[in-house]
Amino acid sequence: MEILSSTMDTTDQIPFTDFSAFVDDQRHRNVGLCSSGNESGFVPRSALDEYWTMDKISRVLNAVLPDTDHDAEAIRSHYLQTFSTLVYAGASSVRAMFGELLMRAPNDSMMPVPHDRKPGCSPELNAIVERIAEVQWVFFPLCFTREELSGVTLEAERILPMRVLRVVEREAATISFVKVQDEYNKLASKVSVA
Repeated sequence: MEILSSTMDTTDQIPFTDFSAFVDDQRHRNVGLCSSGNESGFVPRSALDEYWTMDKISRVLNAVLPDTDHDAEAIRSHYLQTFSTLVYAGASSVRAMFGELLMRAPNDSMMPVPHDRKPGCSPELNAIVERIAEVQWVFFPLCFTREELSGVTLEAERILPMRVLRVVEREAATISFVKVQDEYNKLASKVSVA
């Protein structure tokens, strides 16, 4: 759902279509559960690290912000999930929100943005913010750490990077045995076998 104005018609769409194909592939390979219980695909941070080269980041930025200085290394080091959200949301999202969502916070920690924190703005900008709010969850699956789980209220769209191994139903309860994807499981002790 790309929002284009007449000045955006010449934007090089190749970096955006390439990234969209990559995301679609990753979402098929990595399926978790939304906190609502439905299956949902996501893109692991490690896959983003592999995908986003300095050249790919620069191609996106040069396509939408050709006259702007940008620091591809800072994006790759500190804002990869936020940048991925903007690119997946479309060229107009990168153009409109680059300065707002990138470079104003120390890292990706400001995302995902809860639904109740959306700003009131013009109809075009509201549409961009809605698109970002819709797609952001794909890049921010919940990391299972004591800090992230302490007192957390999960949005229905939040993806839990796990799969159900088996379900046991009893009279008073249903118990699901799950496997959290290793990259996101910071609760389990890592044991090395010699």
